[in-house]
Amino acid sequence: MWTEDMELVKNSAIDFFKDLLSSIVFSMDQDSVAGPDGFNVKFYQFCWDIHKEDLLVVMKELWGGAWFPKSFSRTTIVLIPKKDEPHG
Repeated sequence: MWTEDMELVKNSAIDFFKDLLSSIVFSMDQDSVAGPDGFNVKFYQFCWDIHKEDLLVVMKELWGGAWFPKSFSRTTIVLIPKKDEPHG
């Protein structure tokens, strides 16, 4: 359906990205860790109804050109030893 109604276009885009973000969250490995806060994906999936609106607000602000801290795009690498007592 083609429309030039800006309100309808805006709402369609918001709905599209809500669905996209939700599907991404629920397709991730539950045991993977999302960031330096230590919460794994299972936490975000379990509490999705509680925090989804807050995450969507942040995403809208970022897509709108809002400033965000460099820590948002950092990656944390953790070395996990395969032996109980590793030696160099």
